Amino acid sequence: MAEKKMPKGEKDTIIAKVSALDDYKLRITFTHGSILVLDMKSRLGTIRYYPLNDTEILHSAYTDGTKIIFDTKPKYELDIFPQEAMEMALTPSHDGKIILRAETLGKHKVYIDFDSGSSMELDMKNHFEDVNYSILKDRELFHSMSTDGENLIFGEDLKINIRELVFPMVGNWKENK
Repeated sequence: MAEKKMPKGEKDTIIAKVSALDDYKLRITFTHGSILVLDMKSRLGTIRYYPLNDTEILHSAYTDGTKIIFDTKPKYELDIFPQEAMEMALTPSHDGKIILRAETLGKHKVYIDFDSGSSMELDMKNHFEDVNYSILKDRELFHSMSTDGENLIFGEDLKINIRELVFPMVGNWKENK
């Protein structure tokens, strides 16, 4: 599987590269270092994403830096914007919890398994400078992370609602031009 990167010289990029994985998943690397593995299986029966049942089309995924584009051989127009990818990842497959498991990785990364079948490695390094997340520079607090299924909880001082994760994944990308 070839990993396809954005064209060099593009401005205002959010997505650095994308590649198709086995089992109808996309590995999306954002310019600020976070990675989303998006499980597309639950979407394959929808009119919009039905063409991705053809693995040749799925594996044609590439990015222009602002969205994921699929070569559908001029039959369809099919792309996924970063905000859409995050919404798909955050939509649970059941009425249950959004987050199944969360753990810290190293000094500034968080790994999350979602009920949707997707997963994310959130690189918080750039966000530690933001006043909202600066308290996470305290390693003991950062590594105390737990989840209640909808929030990431750090000690008793910081609770991040899962929807707030859209901001660090796709909203704060301009810092990394």
